[in-house]
Amino acid sequence: MPDTILKCYNPDPKDISIIKAEDGTDTNIIEFPISTQQQDRHGEIIIQKGIKTQDYNGVVLFNHDSQGMPIGKVVDIRRDQATKTTYAKIEFDNITPEDVAIFEKVKNKTLRSVSVRIRIIKAGYRKPTKYELDNGGVSLDHKGEKLYFIEESELLEISIVNIPANPGATRAASLDAKREENEQLKSELANYKQKDIISTIHNTFNNLKG
Repeated sequence: MPDTILKCYNPDPKDISIIKAEDGTDTNIIEFPISTQQQDRHGEIIIQKGIKTQDYNGVVLFNHDSQGMPIGKVVDIRRDQATKTTYAKIEFDNITPEDVAIFEKVKNKTLRSVSVRIRIIKAGYRKPTKYELDNGGVSLDHKGEKLYFIEESELLEISIVNIPANPGATRAASLDAKREENEQLKSELANYKQKDIISTIHNTFNNLKG
């Protein structure tokens, strides 16, 4: 497991909130769930109270593009103890046309995936506690199993994303499938060549007999 990983979260649209001004109008601040203690598709669980945020500089990027300009900044981070979810209030810059387009899509909730880059400090396999089983985060189907818990981590970056956080995983799987297909073709070609050689020898032998 690498020290630094990306985790993408696709929240329910109803969990994304546009912060209102005192007069009731919409501001350019939107609150997102950025991480949850639910077991993810990789079978990993991030302990929310173990996420350290004190050294995070608040910069928000688009699609983890560290070469481009930030699209906003985090003005507040909170944890909901009941749902074991971490939320971030993101203030969008809305300076360039691209900034405005991203903000409008987020506001309309057509663009709502968020991805965090975290550094793993402490992690490992263990059985979930009774509290974790009873209070959400771990399905009862995994009672007694050893699961991978990221106990302590450091938040390094937050991005609004329009693609999964780790497209390399899909590409790697595709490449592996292609390599397997190529190996199968090589094997089949080798078998065909062997059959051709045997057939040629057999025909030559029959011709000599004739």
